[in-house]
Amino acid sequence: LTLGNLNLFASRLELNTATGLVKASGFVRVQTSQLSGIADTLELDANTRVGTFHNARMRMTQSGLYAEADSVVIRPDGTLVLHGCSLSSCPPDVVGAWHLNSSLVRLESDGVGVAWNTRLNIGGVPILWLPGIAWPTVDERRSGVLAPHFATAASSLQRFNLGTRIQVPIFLNMGFDQDLTLTPEWIERRGTALGMEYNYAFWEGQRGRLQLWGL
Repeated sequence: LTLGNLNLFASRLELNTATGLVKASGFVRVQTSQLSGIADTLELDANTRVGTFHNARMRMTQSGLYAEADSVVIRPDGTLVLHGCSLSSCPPDVVGAWHLNSSLVRLESDGVGVAWNTRLNIGGVPILWLPGIAWPTVDERRSGVLAPHFATAASSLQRFNLGTRIQVPIFLNMGFDQDLTLTPEWIERRGTALGMEYNYAFWEGQRGRLQLWGL
């Protein structure tokens, strides 16, 4: 079934000509300009072009994210609403990969992604909980939270024996010629810290960077 830029494949398709409701089952596969994936079943309103996939596994073409969700609602403008989902930039078969588990995620094709009740897991171990988080879903620079960074620093010298470090960078787009990244950090054996990186390029052939960090 082809509807606009939506290509749908399934073992069985049922179309109600009176209501325009399409039901698909049996290894449902979907492909659009924004995503590709599989699901167990699908209900699609051919009039409004709003579809709901159940037990879906998808890859977002533009952002490169992999998603598994109890249900995914796709809208004609490319907006996705995922319920009970897991997101990661790593393929599902990568051992020890990071992923975000969220109750609700909304991804706009030309805007931002927003996740609610989010838990960050690394290799299946919960690391961080956030009530909400947002990030850009396009390549253009946008303000928002960047991917968290985790590291472990162990040394026989006490000043270098820091333990686990967790950083959550926050990127601020201040225009085409400057930006600022603030990085709150938790260090196991030192406490909290804050880093700042300011980048600027006010005229052609010139660029600069100012970095500050402190406990």
